[in-house]
Amino acid sequence: SNYNCLTMMILRKCRANYEELTSLINRLSLEGNTFDASCREAAGAALTSYGSSGTLTAIAEGILASKGFYSGNIDAEFGPGMEQAVRKFQNSRGLIVAGVVGADTWAELFQ
Repeated sequence: SNYNCLTMMILRKCRANYEELTSLINRLSLEGNTFDASCREAAGAALTSYGSSGTLTAIAEGILASKGFYSGNIDAEFGPGMEQAVRKFQNSRGLIVAGVVGADTWAELFQ
C-alpha cells in the first residue's frame, strides 16, 4: 500500500494537539513515494480553503512551512497568510492558482 496515502489517511483522522502534529509532520519522510489515484480521490474530499480550520489546515500549514512557503503560526486557521502561501506553492508547481488546497495541491504537497 502507498505510504503517502496511508500517511494522509492517518493524518485526516488525527486528533492530536498541534504540537504533536507538528512533531509528526517534521518526522515524515515522503521522499520516493507516490501519490496514486486512490490518494488523489481521498484528497479531493480533504478540501481546505480560506476560513477553514482544523487538522487538515494544520497539516497543510506544516507541510508548506517545511517547504519554505509558509512562515506563519501553525494554528490550524486558514487565513490570508496561508492563502498567499498556497498560491505561491501552486504557482511554483504549475498548478491552477486558486489558493485552495484540493486534490492536485495535496498531491504536490506530498511529493
